[in-house]
Amino acid sequence: MRLGSVTPAEFHLYLQESLEALGPGLEAPLRGSPPVDLIPARVAHHYGILPLEAGDGVLTLALASADAPRLLPAVEELTGLRVDPVIWPPAAIAAALARFYPPEVEPGVIHRPAGDNLLVLSDRRRGIRPMLPEMLRRDAPAVDWLRSILSEAVRRSARRVALERRPGGPRVTLRRDREPGQDLVVPAGAVPGVAALIETLARLGNRGRVVPREGRFAADIETRRVRVTASALPALAGESYELHLCDQRVVQPERGEVAADVPALAARIDQLAEERRGLLVVAGADRSDIDAGLEAVAALLAGRLRGVVLGAPTAPVGWDLPRVAEQEEIPLAARLERALGTLPELLVLHDLLSAEAAQMARAQATERVVLAPVAAADAFAAAEALARGGRLADQDAAALAEGILGVRLMEPLCPSCRRPCDVADLLARAPWRPHPHDGEYAVSSGCRGCRGTTAPALLPVYEFLAAEPGERLFRPGTSAAALRAGRLRKGMKTLFVAGLEKAAAGLIDVREPLRLLLHEQC
Repeated sequence: MRLGSVTPAEFHLYLQESLEALGPGLEAPLRGSPPVDLIPARVAHHYGILPLEAGDGVLTLALASADAPRLLPAVEELTGLRVDPVIWPPAAIAAALARFYPPEVEPGVIHRPAGDNLLVLSDRRRGIRPMLPEMLRRDAPAVDWLRSILSEAVRRSARRVALERRPGGPRVTLRRDREPGQDLVVPAGAVPGVAALIETLARLGNRGRVVPREGRFAADIETRRVRVTASALPALAGESYELHLCDQRVVQPERGEVAADVPALAARIDQLAEERRGLLVVAGADRSDIDAGLEAVAALLAGRLRGVVLGAPTAPVGWDLPRVAEQEEIPLAARLERALGTLPELLVLHDLLSAEAAQMARAQATERVVLAPVAAADAFAAAEALARGGRLADQDAAALAEGILGVRLMEPLCPSCRRPCDVADLLARAPWRPHPHDGEYAVSSGCRGCRGTTAPALLPVYEFLAAEPGERLFRPGTSAAALRAGRLRKGMKTLFVAGLEKAAAGLIDVREPLRLLLHEQC
């Protein structure tokens, strides 16, 4: 890699395919209980590291890159053990972190193995409310300061937030288009914590030695979603950060476009509408992805079924369906009984990974159509999660399942600042991956048109995993990697392939499907 003959992307792809053969014992600790108590959750999420095993004074540590020279001595000082570093693919580390560490280390800071991390700015149901910067104590936690700064930026309609470290003290500036910036008073002691939190949320801590380091995360204000693009640049007094804020807007394709993208899904939806019974799982890494998938199903149904949404905090925009008793204190069984009083033909039932919801889904799918949203990286990861929990592993549930719709929202290509990108150099030498589609690939280099002044019209990309004759998607021991490899050999259009096609057509930024391939193993 130092000589330039191998790119880090190729190396990570090779590791994803060959890790079991290269180190047969490396994944064994993950089947038991790795010593996760040695590394705090904040540190593990920030640097993307995972302790594999500890013994005889040695800690085997998985990390995605070795570009942080002071990381290993710091871990040795923290644990009192000699560190034996092992390079792992980022996708495997992210999946293991989600399995062994809590996703929400502090209130409102949610780490995800797939998609963007989330910072909750305001949520009345959870009691999370931002404070004005001048009302915060100087020793307030970093998450309170970042929440206050971003909330103040949204309140003032600012599109950019600059955090600069200067010899005379830090400077935080809120800027609107063609207007002078407005400074906020932030104590110098709060800046290191705020900078570390930005790097954690935007995944800048494991970006390596690149300039500028770029990433993004999402921020929620009640039901409003704001996408934050973060960039870090070196400065004399330390790194400076610039955050670009923009409202998220999803462009939902018409019925014909969805049917053209995933014809197998359109055929299954027609079958569901005719038989009026069955189970369809909708998988997405985020609430917005799941809502986009439900809206695609609504477009294909075209109002042929009368339904009700059960257990969702908010209903998708494209659904004109009643929601029954969303209060968490009311048992799910009581909410279901009230919902069935309306005699629905369609039931949208959330939280399928819980045993109670899965049992209800199995029972109700024999009498009506059940749509079950599941938080997962893609359709294959959803199949593995449902099989691991044994929720839908019985033969009856397998017979009722019509398939899994995987959805991911991807950022469009900005026509103002597009620049060419040669992905063939990145992927052509990887024979185990599909060859890039013909087309001129491009990325958005960043301008006022796509970084902070408008709402990006995110485009949904779909994949549909259907059970083949005699196959049970939710059989115990189902592996997402094995399912994905088998479907790729048979020519299935996965999220990565579908995203690459849209990138070749000039619709989305090519970094979006590449992010799935390199960091999420989709």
